[in-house]
Order: sequence, then structure tokens, then C-alpha cells
Amino acid sequence: MELVPQPQYYELDAFSHDLRGICGEFEVVSRAYSSRLAGHLSVCKSGDLDIARVGIDADRVQRSARHIVQDPGDHFFLILQYKGKAGILQNDTENWLTPGDMCIVDSTEPSAFAFNDGYSAQVSVHLPRAEMNHRFGRRIAGGIGIGRDDPLGLAMRSILAKLVMEDTIAESHVREAFFGVLGAYLTDRAQGERSLNPDRELVRRSLALMSENFRNPEFTSAALADLAGVSLRRLQRAFRLIDETPHSRLQMIRTEHAYEAICARTRMGRPATVATIAYDSGFNDLSTFYRSFKARYSSSPKAALNAMQDDVH
Repeated sequence: MELVPQPQYYELDAFSHDLRGICGEFEVVSRAYSSRLAGHLSVCKSGDLDIARVGIDADRVQRSARHIVQDPGDHFFLILQYKGKAGILQNDTENWLTPGDMCIVDSTEPSAFAFNDGYSAQVSVHLPRAEMNHRFGRRIAGGIGIGRDDPLGLAMRSILAKLVMEDTIAESHVREAFFGVLGAYLTDRAQGERSLNPDRELVRRSLALMSENFRNPEFTSAALADLAGVSLRRLQRAFRLIDETPHSRLQMIRTEHAYEAICARTRMGRPATVATIAYDSGFNDLSTFYRSFKARYSSSPKAALNAMQDDVH
């Protein structure tokens, strides 16, 4: 299965209409102003993230100030170039993408996509603006390019492929790993530390180890440090890159996994006790789970489970 399926022929008006429904107000300019083009449009969801798959053989796609007035936009796009080439212009920065390159686009700023070399396919992750501003502040902006050879870019591509290709609705830790690596990249960029950074690699390896081991209640920050081959203090210092601690990230992964497990089991008609879900998510005592869950979702796990069951019925 490909990240972006093969193209089909569209009427220009139909393609433009569907693109607006997925990505917002954009103008599509076809080659030689033809009324037809080859392309693909689809969107999948991974948890609360929309991930659009866009293939297009056109001259350009653009979003002007007029489009922004009509549709202000409430997200950033993280664009992964999958096939072909594309030029992206935003904030006086021009990024030419070949397969594996990525670029961040701000929906509140004018942008233009040029496709000079034929068919181009991209995966576009829609990142909610409020969450991005809360997580990254001024570090995130339109026009930021991420090269295919960057180690953190490689990690993001791997996680993104997992989000698109696999059923990860109940695996919020994958989503968190993605945001953690993106945060590490943005922090390095803001600090001008694009040279080799050992902390960056340590965070990347640690997030992968968390994803593999969080269900084990004996897996603590100290255990993570041992697996990574560093001291706990060294690990905690590295996590400042993403403005978190190893413990807080691990608790978030476990809590969100528990919440998604509650959702999934309720949808499938397979009820489970809160205690079973908590222990399956890596918590070794219920009081810690209840505190973490309430801090994250402003509700107790039991209340959330009852509300979901009421919605189903």
C-alpha cells in the first residue's frame, strides 16, 4: 500500500472543490489552463489528527490574502514530499522539495506551491494551531524546511508513515512521539544548533524506547536511562530540548493510551474495568492513574467510561 495512491483524472472544478473541503481555500491553476488534471485526494484520521494525501499534476496551487479572509485557517500543515518535486513559497522563504523533504506551512499566511516537473504527491498533516502554539510557541512558523537527510526528519517520516499506514487510533503514544521529535527539531533550529547534537539523538532514542516499553509498569525514567546507557540526570537534561521531563512524557503516553483504550473498547462493545485498562497501560497503582487522567482530561476515568457508554447506547 502506498502513502499516496495512484492518480485519477478529475475535472478541475471538482478537484478544487474537494481540495477546499480537505485543506481549506486554495486556488488550483492547471497546466495550460486545462479543465482536467490528474490527481488524488483523500484524508485519513489518526486520533484527532487529519492527514491529507494529495497528488496533483498542475501548474500551481496558491493561497492568497483573499482566501485567508474567506477561510482564516486554524492549523499548520506539515508537508511531506512523497513523489515528484514541489516548490513552496511562504514568508519570503522558498523550499524546493524532493521525495523525503518536508516543509511547515502556516494556513494564516499566503503560500504558493509550484509543480514544474510533472506529477507531485504529498502527505499533509494538519496540526491544530492552538496545540502547536501551546507546545512550541514562536518556534513554529511557516516556511520552515526539514531536509530528508536530517536525523530528526528521518524519525518524523518513520512515525508519520506509521500514523498513515497503520491503525493507530488507540496508540496515542505514536502521536506524542511525533510531536516530541518535531519539538526537538524546532528547538534545535531556534537555538541554531543544527550541528550534531548528542541530546537530540538521545531524545529520539528515548522516545522510541518509551513507545516500545511503556506498558511495563517497571519501566521508569531510571529504567529508560539504563536502556539508553546514560545517567538519569543526563537524560533529564536532554529532555529540556522538548520542554518536558522523561517522567511527564511517560505518564502522558500511558494516560493517553488508557483513554484511547477506553474509547476503542466502548466502540467495539468490549467493556473492561478501569483497573484493567490502567494496568494494561503501564500504571502500577490506581491512585497515580486517576490523578494523571483527571489532570489530562478534567474527568475521572469512570466518568469518562460511563459517558462513552451512554453515547453508544
